[in-house]
Amino acid sequence: NSTANCNASATSGCVRVGDSSVSTSRGIPLAPGQGYGLLESSGAARYQLSAWFYVVQTGDKISISYVQ
Repeated sequence: NSTANCNASATSGCVRVGDSSVSTSRGIPLAPGQGYGLLESSGAARYQLSAWFYVVQTGDKISISYVQ
């Protein structure tokens, strides 16, 4: 992501990831160039890709990689 108004003190313009209630004020904010990773677990504790959502500001970008 590259939004200029996204930094440690102003996260309202950040890309955010989270559950189905993610919004411009809810979720994990990702500053420009920052990533977020989850380690895979086995069995029923596995993270389902369908349970993750994201919010991206107009004109910004996000790259999502899923490796199993």
